[in-house]
Amino acid sequence: MKTIIYNLAFYYFSCVVATAAIAHIELVLDEVAPSFSSSLPNKGTVTYDETKLTGVGEETLAGSDASFSLLFDGLEYTQVDDPDSGFPQYYFTDGEFVGLEFQSTLKSASATPDSYLDVQNNEMIYSYDAAEAYKGHLEVVTVPEPSSIGFILLSSACLLKRRRA
Repeated sequence: MKTIIYNLAFYYFSCVVATAAIAHIELVLDEVAPSFSSSLPNKGTVTYDETKLTGVGEETLAGSDASFSLLFDGLEYTQVDDPDSGFPQYYFTDGEFVGLEFQSTLKSASATPDSYLDVQNNEMIYSYDAAEAYKGHLEVVTVPEPSSIGFILLSSACLLKRRRA
């Protein structure tokens, strides 16, 4: 049992130095465009370096401090799809991810060159032809960091050992 506790302690303390945090995003379509054709879920993941955040108030990250991947209408979008320099931007309140700013043309075969996917904080607007715009929003679920999971496992192991003693 001591070996298990030592291994869990090592895992916990090695994870404390980890700096990558992950937030899962669900893109909820409040209005569905007639051209929207995918039955796949619209979702994504944001990964960011939490050491760049103070954890107090409103903060913004950009560039190599964060990255994302979104699946929309069955097609993947990443930060390289945003043509503007300095974007996308990632927004945080008290250290928690709350939204991002990102814009791209739609990759769908039914989209015109004037199409767009525009995410502003946690609101989304998309259009397949720039004539009709449809709304959606982001729902964010923060994933616990590995150090938190390690602490829970270590605590559980200690409690189990204590009960057996």
